[in-house]
Amino acid sequence: MMVEGSLFRALGIYRVLTFCYAVVTYLREADHYRHPGLGWAVICLIGGWTVVTIWVYRRPRRRNWWMLGADLAFACAAMMSTRWLDDPAMVARGEPTITTIWVSSAVIAWAIKGGWRLGVVGALVLSAAATAERGALTGDTLHNNVLVLLAGLTVGYLVELARKGERAMSHALQIEVATRIRDVLAREIHDNVLQVLALVQRRGAEIGGEAAELGRLAGEQEAALRALVSSGWDADSL
Repeated sequence: MMVEGSLFRALGIYRVLTFCYAVVTYLREADHYRHPGLGWAVICLIGGWTVVTIWVYRRPRRRNWWMLGADLAFACAAMMSTRWLDDPAMVARGEPTITTIWVSSAVIAWAIKGGWRLGVVGALVLSAAATAERGALTGDTLHNNVLVLLAGLTVGYLVELARKGERAMSHALQIEVATRIRDVLAREIHDNVLQVLALVQRRGAEIGGEAAELGRLAGEQEAALRALVSSGWDADSL
C-alpha cells in the first residue's frame, strides 16, 4: 500500500534523528559509564541497524514479521545493555538508557505494519524490557512505558484510518473508471446497431423457421446492449 510505504519512509527519517539524539546523549554521559568503549560499540551497532532497517523496509515483501520481530528484539537488547555498561547507581537513579528514544522506532514499525493492536503488543514487549533494565517498575520507567504504549496505540490507530481511506479512494476511482468506460461505450455503440438488431428480430419473427431463431438471438443481444449502456459495469468486476 502507498500509505504503508510512505510511513516506513517517514520512520526511516525518525530513526536517523533519534539515533543522532542517542549519539549526542552518549557523548554527554559516556564518562559515567563503566565501559565507555563497549558503549560506543553499542552505539555503532545501533547506527548499523538503523541503516539496515531503512534499506530492508524499502521493499514491501521484506516488511515481514521475521524482520519486525528481529527489529524489536534488537531494540530490547540494545536498551538492556545499559544495565551492564552503565554505572549501577546511574541505572538505579533512572538516567537515560544508551538507546534513549530510538527504541520506540521498533514499536512504531509494528504499529505501521499491524495496526494499533500489534502496536500495543510491541509497546508491551518493549516496556517489559525497560522494566527489566531498571530492575524495578520505577516512576520514570512507568512514565516512559506509558508514552511508548500511547505511541504504539495512536500510530497504529491512525494507520488503520489511513488504510481505510486509501481503500475508499481506490473504490471511488474504480467507480469513476467504470463510469467513463460506460460513457465511451454509449458513444461508440451507435443507435443504428440497436436498430439493426431490432429489425432482424422483427423480420425473423415475420419469416419464421430458422430466421425466427436468428431474430430471437438478435433480440437478446439488443436487450443486453441496451442494459449495458444504461446501467454500466460493476466497479468490482474491473
